[in-house]
Amino acid sequence: MSLAMSVAESGPWLAARLEQLERGEAAWLQVLAEFDLAKGWAADGQLSCVTWLTWKGRMGRATAYEKLMVAHQLRRRP
Repeated sequence: MSLAMSVAESGPWLAARLEQLERGEAAWLQVLAEFDLAKGWAADGQLSCVTWLTWKGRMGRATAYEKLMVAHQLRRRP
């Protein structure tokens, strides 16, 4: 879709892209929890997954902590 889409076109476009983003983030969070449990961050010399996310993901520490907590909470849900 181009930036010149009509307002009527932009609603469905936004809704479809939001669904794609949410599916992608859910998958990303699932892999993040597995990465943390396996201590994958240690291979890069980091002391925790939060420090790895701040370094590799260029996130603020609070954001990294929140993403990791959500990832683990989602793992615990059916």
